Amino acid sequence: KMREGKIRVIAPRLGGSFGKYLVTSIEGYLALLVQKTRRPVRLVLDRQEALGRTNKRHPFVGRYRLGLKRDGTFLALEAEVMADAGAYVLLTPAVISIFAVEAAGAYEIPNLKILARGVLTNNLVTAPMRGFGSQQISFGIECIVEKAARELGIAPSVIRRKNYLTARRDGRGQKIPSSRICLDKTMEAVIRRLGPQPEPPPGWRLGRGLASIHAKYGYPYGFVDRFVARIAVDGEGRFTVESDLSDAGTGIASGMTRLVANYFGLKKVPAYVLSQEAVDDPSGFLFSRGRRPSRFRASLFRFIERRQTLTAGGLQLILSRQKAGAFVKIMRVLARPINFFNKSVSGIKTWLFPFGVDSFIPRISGSRSMLMAGAAVLNAAERFKKSALAKAAHLLNTSVDQLEVDGEGIHHRSDLTRRLTWAELAKQVGLTGQVGALAAVGEAHLPEGALLDPATGNQIGPVDHMDGSHGCDLAVNPETGEVRILRYVACHDVGRILDRETIRGQLLGGIVMGIGQALFEHIEVSGGKVQIAGLHDYLVPTSLDVPSGVEIELIESGEGLGPDGAKGVGEAGAVAAPIAVANALYDALGVQLTRIPATPEDIVNCL
Repeated sequence: KMREGKIRVIAPRLGGSFGKYLVTSIEGYLALLVQKTRRPVRLVLDRQEALGRTNKRHPFVGRYRLGLKRDGTFLALEAEVMADAGAYVLLTPAVISIFAVEAAGAYEIPNLKILARGVLTNNLVTAPMRGFGSQQISFGIECIVEKAARELGIAPSVIRRKNYLTARRDGRGQKIPSSRICLDKTMEAVIRRLGPQPEPPPGWRLGRGLASIHAKYGYPYGFVDRFVARIAVDGEGRFTVESDLSDAGTGIASGMTRLVANYFGLKKVPAYVLSQEAVDDPSGFLFSRGRRPSRFRASLFRFIERRQTLTAGGLQLILSRQKAGAFVKIMRVLARPINFFNKSVSGIKTWLFPFGVDSFIPRISGSRSMLMAGAAVLNAAERFKKSALAKAAHLLNTSVDQLEVDGEGIHHRSDLTRRLTWAELAKQVGLTGQVGALAAVGEAHLPEGALLDPATGNQIGPVDHMDGSHGCDLAVNPETGEVRILRYVACHDVGRILDRETIRGQLLGGIVMGIGQALFEHIEVSGGKVQIAGLHDYLVPTSLDVPSGVEIELIESGEGLGPDGAKGVGEAGAVAAPIAVANALYDALGVQLTRIPATPEDIVNCL
């Protein structure tokens, strides 16, 4: 055995994750080979091996009953949903918890009966791919809402707008009266942008589909989920931003540096540095104080984290063996003790390690990068500014309230000749990047709340949600099953637009991914083995398969929990797109397909 402190993980830029980095794969085996051979080891998988061995999104099956009035008012929802976990549990409970929390989707439904569970099979190991459960469960509720609208003869947009959620919920599961959810505005924008339906090719059928989502970003209440960041300036006046995050396709590294540039009015965006100190020492001592924790403190940090993980794992093991009825009763009884334990241990950990991160929680997932890392770097900026003003006041022999900060440095309010550039200030106070010199560390954590609701035994749920609506016009060839998307429109409340092009890129990428899942992409599995050999079997959509002019409208409600009211957007496009396409097929065919992808064979056979 080897002590944990002897092991270093050096993670370069990872590339896009979309969920696969949330569970371990072959990395551990490669490390063992390195230890055994004392030589560098590299493993390269060909396309067939990669398709056959890597983690996949949870396959999902749902059965729904929706009770409503003749005027379209929703009264009750009963749903039984099941996810295929594959051969190991891994993060399936986290996905299942999203199924339970988001089963009602974007709608206010007063009476709910939801049974969500995962099952072990001999199929591939699964991971919470882009959407983290929100995609599957949103698809289910939107399908039954679409069917209800058509059965009652109510326009799909009307029945949705009649039942939308109107307020966020706090850490106790109670509505926040002052909050607002802009779902109605997003649907209004989609209908306006879609306009009249286009003309289909001769002999083709035309369909229009809508979708509305209330999909999580961020982790659940009851977690701490701390993020840390450090800002420093050197003797040349160059700013750097550091954290333990490796950009996995979210653009968070550039997002953090732009936030700092905007905060200080810098002409040049700071450089981003992946801090090996923060990676090596999750207790935060090395990152925040410039020295490693004592052996006692390091052992204490590991002890607390083991208590957290072993307690959660033990409960999961015991509860997974219970029948549904017993499980619900046990969770209701245990909710308050679990909340107390969770709050107590997290509080002690925060008190002892104020810049420590939860090393057992994935650092990149849940569309929470800007929410958490953005807040952490702004907290660092505030601390940096306060420290820099205090030091400049001493050097300029004045009071802090007489000084102002600008992109060049710090100057006196009434005498602009009395100033210090950032380079001069850095040279005066210490060595470049040295903690305690011209540098500051900031942190951010989730809003306080309970993990479990004692009334139900369920998780109270994510701290916030992304709200949006999509619309799709498509044409279907009834003879061949070919589908052409003629127009696609999306509108999302992003809270605050911090970087329009990055937001648009995330949403557009998610929409294309969702279209692929709705019409093309499929993993054929038999006997636990993948039966496809490459992308010619998997059918990834090309630029010819998606509309060239996807329209995306962004709404700024300022209601998000991120910087300046921003929300996370990385997954939302992929959650809504398959729904809009499936509902457009329903409109075109007059028959609701019950699974995706909807292949040409499926389309022809249903007719």
